[in-house]
Amino acid sequence: SKFNYVFVLNAFNPNFIQRYQLPQHINRCMKTFLTDTHDLYVMCESDYGYEMYNIDLDSPEPYLEGPLFEYSHE
Repeated sequence: SKFNYVFVLNAFNPNFIQRYQLPQHINRCMKTFLTDTHDLYVMCESDYGYEMYNIDLDSPEPYLEGPLFEYSHE
């Protein structure tokens, strides 16, 4: 979105929407991957290259963790 938010819709409770803010230097989310252990990985393109973020959806208070790794355009 305009303010670099990732929205996660809950499949079991459609009235529950989680919102996580990405850093300002992120341009777009390219790929997402949800694991069997309910970890959401988000691959993002930034001003500097690519970055991977993680959200542990099983946590009582999930938060955006990362970047787990960065890959530069250079």
